[in-house]
Amino acid sequence: MCEIGAGNQSAFNRAVFMMNCLHYVQSVLVYPFTRNKADDIEKQIQEYVDIVVDEQHAVLLKQSGIAPIIHAMETKDEQARNMKTAHVYYRTDVEQ
Repeated sequence: MCEIGAGNQSAFNRAVFMMNCLHYVQSVLVYPFTRNKADDIEKQIQEYVDIVVDEQHAVLLKQSGIAPIIHAMETKDEQARNMKTAHVYYRTDVEQ
C-alpha cells in the first residue's frame, strides 16, 4: 500500500513518504503478537532513513560547492596514473 502511494517520486521524497507511511502502520502494532512485524517495519524504516541521510548529504555537498573538491580528491590518484607524464607525478616504485 505504501509503495503505491510513493509512486514515481524522487528518491528523497519516496523515502520520506515511505518512512511516514510505515511509521503510521507500525504505530498500530502495539500487541505482543505483532512484535515481529513491528520489528520488520522498523528495519524498513531505518533503510529509508539511510536513503534520506545519503540524499541530503549529497545535496548539501553540492550546494556548498564541496562536491567537486571531494570528487577531485577521490579521483586524483586515478587521474595521475592516466596522465602521459604520470611517471613524473606518480611514481609506483616509491611507497606513499
